[in-house]
Order: sequence, then C-alpha cells, then structure tokens
Amino acid sequence: MSDPYERGLALGSAITTGVAQWRQLQMERQQTKEFEGGIALYNQRSMAARQATNAEPDRLLTAYKKQWERYPDADVVQRPTSEVGEDGQVVTEPVVRTPEGDIPLNQIGQLKAAKMQNEIGVTMADLDALMELQARYPENAKVRQFVATQSAQINAKWQLKLKAQEQNSLEQARGQAAFQFQQEQQLRQERLALEREQFEAAPQRAEAQQRSEADEGIRRDRARISAQKEADIEVEGVKQRGQAGKPPTEVQSKAATFGRRVEQALGEFESIDYDRAALSAGAESMLPNVAKSGPLQRIEQAERNFLLAVLRKESGALISPSEISEGTKQYFPRAGDKPETVQQKARNRQLAFEALKGESGNAWGMVPQGATGGLSSEEQALLAAVKAGKMTPAEARARRAQLRGQ
Repeated sequence: MSDPYERGLALGSAITTGVAQWRQLQMERQQTKEFEGGIALYNQRSMAARQATNAEPDRLLTAYKKQWERYPDADVVQRPTSEVGEDGQVVTEPVVRTPEGDIPLNQIGQLKAAKMQNEIGVTMADLDALMELQARYPENAKVRQFVATQSAQINAKWQLKLKAQEQNSLEQARGQAAFQFQQEQQLRQERLALEREQFEAAPQRAEAQQRSEADEGIRRDRARISAQKEADIEVEGVKQRGQAGKPPTEVQSKAATFGRRVEQALGEFESIDYDRAALSAGAESMLPNVAKSGPLQRIEQAERNFLLAVLRKESGALISPSEISEGTKQYFPRAGDKPETVQQKARNRQLAFEALKGESGNAWGMVPQGATGGLSSEEQALLAAVKAGKMTPAEARARRAQLRGQ
C-alpha cells in the first residue's frame, strides 16, 4: 500500500512542477515577444524623430569649424551689413576673415542654438517613447530594465553636455574679460599719448590763441570801419531796389554752423526716451559699448555732438579730455542727479544754444537745418508737445518717423 501511495505523491509533485515550469516558460516567451515588439516600436519612433530634425545647422557648424581650423590665426573683424541703425549708422557684425570667405560669428551662435534645440527635441521623443513602453508593459521585467538603462544613459549624456556648455561659457567670459582689459589698456595708452601731445603743444597753442585774438581784433576794427564807410555812402535808392545787406562775418558764420549742430544735438537728446539720471543708467554706461542699449548709445552720441560743437567754438580744434569731462558735468545729467540739478543743466544747454544763435546774427538763416541734420519745425513742435505733457515720447517718435518717411 505504501509504495503505490508514495509513487502517486511523487507523480503528482512532478506534474505540479512541470506545469509550473511550463507556465514560467510561456510567461518568459510572452515577455520576450512583448519586449521585442516594444523595442522595435521604440527604435521606429526614435528614428522618425531624428529624421524629422533639420540637419542643416549641424552641417554648417561642421563646415565652419573645419574652415576655422585651417586658418587658426585668422582675425576677427567687423563687417558692415545691409541694415541701418536708429542713429543712421550702418550696422556691423563680427566675422572671422579667411581666404575662403568670412565666418559670421552671430550665425554660428544661432546655429548652435538650433542644434541644441534639435537635440532637445530628439531627447524628448526618446523619453516619450520610453514612457509609453513602460506604460504598455508595466509587469514586463525586460521592459523595465531597458527603460531604466536608457533613461540613465540619456541623463548621463545631458549631464556631460551641460558641464561642457558651462565650461565653454566660462572660457568665453574669461576671453571677453581679457579682451575688454586689453581694450582698456589700449585706450589708456592712447589717452596718455594724447595728453602728452596736448601738454607739449600747450605753449604753441597759447601763442596761436593770442595771435588769433589779435588778428580777430584787427578784423573787427577793419570790419567796423568798412561798415561805417558803406553806411555813409549807401543811398536810399539802393535800399529800395532790395540790394542785399552786409554779408555775415566769419565769426558769425562759424557761430551759425556750430549753433545748428547744437540745435540738432539738443533735438536728438530731447527726443530719446531714456532717464540719464537713473542709477541703472550709471551702471549701464560703464559697460562696453557692445553691451549698451540703443537709446543709451544714441544719447551718448548726441552728448558728444553737442560738446564738440560748443567746445570747438570756444577752444578751437584741440579739445582736452579735461574740457570734455567738465563740459559733460556742466551740461548733461548723470546718475544720482537731483531733479533741480537736471533742470539746471537743461538751462545750461539752452543758454549755450541761445548764445551761439545770438552771436550768429543774420548768418543763422543762411545755414539751413537740413545742412546739419537739425530738426524741422514739425519735429520741434513734437518735442514741445512732449515737454508740455500733450504727447507721450512713444507717440512723438512714431509721428517723427512718419514725417521722415521711415
């Protein structure tokens, strides 16, 4: 009895084990089939995402890189573009000048951004495909292992990319700082050389000034005598025939020319919507020119035009840095100026303009506004409307652009 019973137990256990093994085998086959199908779908979606990207940025970047490597000593220069800035000057762009053609640095930055965008798009498509694979077969161990491995690889890849990008940004910042330091050193040397030259030329300049003043006195005396003689012999009939009056003197003509330039600079300065007395303006003015905003560059140019006209009328052709520094403090607001100080400097600018206009006499009407780029009567009316609060600066600029046909 025991032998048949034990044999029955053994047979039942063998059957149970066999069924379990058969079920395990069937499950493994099913998981393998699911895994292979999921991987095929994942690869298909990944390939489609890569084919949908624009390969042109990567191709151009590779070509530019090889071209630059062939000419490692090529210079970076500024090349004029077809665009014109708000100040009327031609806009330039930095390029690497090589015998095979220029390499536009701005375009390289745009191509790198486009390439990075393509890589981000491909990575997002891969992650979406992995998440879909995980959601479709949540109990498949092979799928879970594959998703975990691919996710880790993608994460490691982007960690390396971000670290390389950070290092590249750091190197660019160091290079920019070194370039700026070099430019400041060169500017300092040029300023010292100019100051030395002006110091050495000071005696000759003083002597020339004295001669000029003496000659000017002689010319004034002669002009006064000549004018008196002309007045004595002038008859009423000549006046009635509309004969032109006495022509302006050289001093009046110069005063009119410089006055028109000051008028233009004042118009530009008043038309720019920028708070020169703000603390942020002081910080921005210390940046290199390429980092300054368009309104600040235009307002600095208007200040230079004003100062050169006023100082050349007062000092002649040679203008020292100290004169420019003192003139800037006298006429233009700077960061931290109180409102009353800003108004006082505005009165100083207006007084300088009125002095030149008064000194020019009848020569003022002989120098048209268009000859020096001055503001028309319509544009002056716009500025007056802004000052009176009847029009915003933005509305005035839009109307001015219409008047100039821009």
